[in-house]
Amino acid sequence: MWLAWCAWGVIGSIFLFEDTAGGTGWLSLILTAPFWVMFALWPLLWAYLRFRNDPALVEMDDDFPAPHGAVRVVQKDGVRFAEIGSLVRAFGLDASQVGSAQTIEGGDELFAPLDALRALSGDKSDLQKWLSELDDIPFVR
Repeated sequence: MWLAWCAWGVIGSIFLFEDTAGGTGWLSLILTAPFWVMFALWPLLWAYLRFRNDPALVEMDDDFPAPHGAVRVVQKDGVRFAEIGSLVRAFGLDASQVGSAQTIEGGDELFAPLDALRALSGDKSDLQKWLSELDDIPFVR
């Protein structure tokens, strides 16, 4: 998109500077109109994107390193979830061991709340260590 804006400016300046005494004020108004419209609408677009209430949005979506890979962790409404597929690969768990699997709105992956994983971490020191490292990360928002 930036290339289109630059081309618009270059072509417009060619037209404008070719004949400055011939009444090209209307041409300059037409050629600069998109810039002025975006300048006027930018605060409104920013406010819309900042304050929209989309239920499909999550507060955090990141991959955290684990002993045998990375685990995708998502925070939604103040609750952290781990993606079951990456959790099983990273810690060698059985998918049936992980209870309370659910999907988060806007996606189709299965997630388990981190609180549900604490019960599984009883005999797995690497899972306990990983959960304690996640607890040290402050919550978003």
